[in-house]
Amino acid sequence: MNTKTKYILSLLTILLLGFFIGFLVNGRITKARISRMQNFYTEPGFNHALMRIIRPTPEQRKKLVPVLRKYARENRARLMEFRKKQRMSFDSLENEIKPILTDKQIKRLEKAKRRRSVWIKNKQHGHRPVPDMKP
Repeated sequence: MNTKTKYILSLLTILLLGFFIGFLVNGRITKARISRMQNFYTEPGFNHALMRIIRPTPEQRKKLVPVLRKYARENRARLMEFRKKQRMSFDSLENEIKPILTDKQIKRLEKAKRRRSVWIKNKQHGHRPVPDMKP
């Protein structure tokens, strides 16, 4: 192999490594941001986020904790109500479109619904599900 070919291969290798590392780092950053956002809808996450912003004194902290706890619970209840309404809306959508779909399309829709259900259950228990890559 001549020198020019070695340089080109080295450059391509470094470029591919850079893309790969960038892809991994971007995934981690995105996951951390999403996790922070999801934690905002839990009582500890809500309290932590606001305490970090406010930076209260110890005296203020004692007074803030019950207030933040109240609003964290309200925030969580609103989220759960939204999810319930969204689920009802999707169920209505499904009932309305099923007569239009073929049996094969209905099976695909039901399979996607089951996969999502399993993914959500696994996520709630801290498991990382293996995606089903079949079409």
